[in-house]
Amino acid sequence: MAKRKLKRANQEGSVFQLNNGSWRAQITLDGKRLSFSALSQGECRDWIRKMLNKVDAGLTYEVMQLTLGDYLHDWLANAKPTIRFTTFEQYEQITRDYIKPLLGNCKVFELRPEHIQHLYATHLQNGASARTVRMVHCVVHRSLNQAVQMGLIDRNPASFVKPPRLKRNEMKFYDEGQGMRMGELLGLKWVDLDWSKGYLQVQRQLKVTRGGGFHFAEPKSKAGIRSIVLGLDTLALLKAHQDLVY
Repeated sequence: MAKRKLKRANQEGSVFQLNNGSWRAQITLDGKRLSFSALSQGECRDWIRKMLNKVDAGLTYEVMQLTLGDYLHDWLANAKPTIRFTTFEQYEQITRDYIKPLLGNCKVFELRPEHIQHLYATHLQNGASARTVRMVHCVVHRSLNQAVQMGLIDRNPASFVKPPRLKRNEMKFYDEGQGMRMGELLGLKWVDLDWSKGYLQVQRQLKVTRGGGFHFAEPKSKAGIRSIVLGLDTLALLKAHQDLVY
C-alpha cells in the first residue's frame, strides 16, 4: 500500500500514513527535515503544531541535535564556579559513571520520563545502591531544570520520575566516636572501598605486635566485619586523595 499523504496546511508541515498503518509528520527547520511518528493522525498534527510554536519561540535545528552528554559537559563547566569543589567532583563522577554511558547520546529535546526511569532501573539492577541512584536523580533533575530555564525543553522529564526510597540500612549515620576504631581505620586498604555503591568494607585491623611492630588481623568478632555507607563528600575527598598519592 502506498503512502497516503494529506494536504499540507499553509506549507507548514505534512502528515502521511505509512505502510504499517502508523502515521508520520514532517516539518522543515533551518533547511533540515524533522520527522515524528505516531499511531494516530491527530498525534502527528499536534506534534506539528507544538513544533511550529517552538520554532516561533526561537527553536533551532542545532538545539534539537544537542545530546545530553554534550549538554552536561557545558552544564558542569558553568556550574563549577558556583558550587563547592567537592560537590562539583560528585556531580562530575555521577555524570561520567552513571549518566553518560546510558543516556549520553540521547538528544535533550527528545528525553522522556521513561528514559529517566530506565536509567534508574538499570543501575539498581546492576547493583547500585538506592542512595547512589538518588544522587543520579539529583544531577539529572538539577541539570534539566537549567535546560527548562534556558528554553531548551518545555518541562523537566525527571520531575515525573520518583527516585528509589532509601533502605533502612542506608540511613544509618555515625558520629566520630561511633564510626570505626583506630585499628580498623589504620587497617583500611583501597580495595575495601566500593566507589560505585558508596560503602567501605571493614574486614581487618592493624594491631601492635608484642615486642614492637605491627600486623594485620581480622576483627575479633563476625560483627566487626561490616559495611559502612559513606557520604558523597567523603567519597569525593577520598577520590581527590587517591588521585594525589597515585
